[in-house]
Amino acid sequence: MYEGLKHAHSGLRWFVLIALIIAVFQAFTSNGNRKMALWSMILIHIQVVIGLVLYFFVSPLTRTLTFDMKNAIQRFYGMEHFAMMIIAAILITAGNTALKKGKLGRHKWLFLIGLLVILAGIPWPFRIATAGWF
Repeated sequence: MYEGLKHAHSGLRWFVLIALIIAVFQAFTSNGNRKMALWSMILIHIQVVIGLVLYFFVSPLTRTLTFDMKNAIQRFYGMEHFAMMIIAAILITAGNTALKKGKLGRHKWLFLIGLLVILAGIPWPFRIATAGWF
């Protein structure tokens, strides 16, 4: 179960990134596309739900919920990744709400900041030695 959820969580990130990049591009080149913004928000929420299940119930890295802050991998998965992705989901949800309300100047920046937070919080192989591309 752990491997399946981990691969689903890791593979879904590509769909989230693609949808969010398109949504950010559309936000800055036009008035934004509500459908793409909605899909970005839906995908990030699915990603967060899978991540929360991994974090609290399945993952051997976080199951005990006791972390050694001197251990970079435990700190990253236990705090940094978790916090950054929750913040990104909040930013993207706020951006989608701003787009619905017609606040076009605000939504594009919320989406862009959300994308940057996600890019910073992903366990890329060049950042975490045990991480993979998929």
